[in-house]
Parts: sequence; C-alpha cells; structure tokens
Amino acid sequence: MRLLTPPIQLRLQQYMITFCKNNGVVPLIINGVRDHMHLLFYVCSPSFSISDFVRELKKCTNKLCNESLGYNGLFSWQQGYFAQAISRDRVPGCYEYIKNQQKHHIGMTFSEEWEKMKAAYEKDGDIVNKYKK
Repeated sequence: MRLLTPPIQLRLQQYMITFCKNNGVVPLIINGVRDHMHLLFYVCSPSFSISDFVRELKKCTNKLCNESLGYNGLFSWQQGYFAQAISRDRVPGCYEYIKNQQKHHIGMTFSEEWEKMKAAYEKDGDIVNKYKK
C-alpha cells in the first residue's frame, strides 16, 4: 500500500525536523519514499538512547498521520527500525544516498534495499543493527 504520498512525506519531514531539534538531535537530512523514511542526524549527548528516540518519533508521527493528515487510524509504521552509527568520513555518502531515495527505489523494494544495506555494512564489519521485531 502506497501510503506516503509526496505531500505527506514533506509534512513528515517538517515534523521530524522539529522533533529532532526538540530532542537534542541535529537533523542533517530526512527523506523517504512511499513506505519508509531515512534520517541522518548528529547526536550531541553521550546519554542519547536511539531506541527511546525512534520509539517516540514513530509514536508521534503515527499520531500525526492518523489524526491530522487524514489516515483516520489506517496508518502505522512497521515494527522495528535500523540504526547505523557512521564515521564522519561516511556522512557525505550517506547524505547523498538519503537525498536520492526516489532514484534508489525505482525498481527496488524496501526488502531489497534492507538486504543491500545489511550486506554493505556487514562487509565492513561495523554494523550496529538496532532492528527489532
């Protein structure tokens, strides 16, 4: 089901930017496609909890979609998430990848993207997989 239309993606991006700033996170880029979103951000606090952050972000954006963007209870994010800690030298490549999401997803499903990302990061030996089912 193609829930995240371009206007909805834009509203989510705007909301997520504010959410990040209100939670001590510096958003570098937020972009997505019809069925998922990517965020690249800088964390300032050593006590930052990615699981708490993602849980609250998903909860708040779920509420936004259902109560303010017309989904009337029909929208929900999938369970789990993927988080990857990257070094500064990888930020430009990650930024470009997120910026070009629409191009990456021509003919590629989320599952295919997930397997490709997993393989790339596992190969480098630096995967920090925070995906939970």
